[in-house]
Amino acid sequence: MSMSQKLAYLHISGSFFILISLFSILTIFYGDYLIIKLNLENRFPKLAKFIQLRRKFQHFYILIDITISSIILIIIIYINIIFYF
Repeated sequence: MSMSQKLAYLHISGSFFILISLFSILTIFYGDYLIIKLNLENRFPKLAKFIQLRRKFQHFYILIDITISSIILIIIIYINIIFYF
């Protein structure tokens, strides 16, 4: 592959990963909204422990997604600047 094809492949891969990360962040927020709205912790006490565990890891998942997405965006911007000049 030529250099421009490699760069295009990197941009496409990075863009897909960022879309997947955004989808993951949205499911974290709306999943919690649905749990609260449908009152699942009180309706299903056996699931309450799982829901509490999910909430503990929720901030970790968001932090990982945002960090990796930011790193990929910085790499793509850096490559674009190098390719431009």
